[in-house]
Amino acid sequence: MKDMRLAIALLGTGVHRAQQARNRRICATAARIGSHPPSSTTCGLVRFLIRDAHRVGRPAVRTGPPVVT
Repeated sequence: MKDMRLAIALLGTGVHRAQQARNRRICATAARIGSHPPSSTTCGLVRFLIRDAHRVGRPAVRTGPPVVT
């Protein structure tokens, strides 16, 4: 849950790419939202969630003939 709260807080501040979410920024965000400092493992998971959130909503790539309905 902590990692999800941090990822949401970072997305809310304009951090939309995992490369922008350095450990220092994640720790500063944790302090801002009143959470204990995250471990480096938690920081990595936050980056993974931000990377995954970036993919949500992207249309699937079709690799074949168009589907006729």
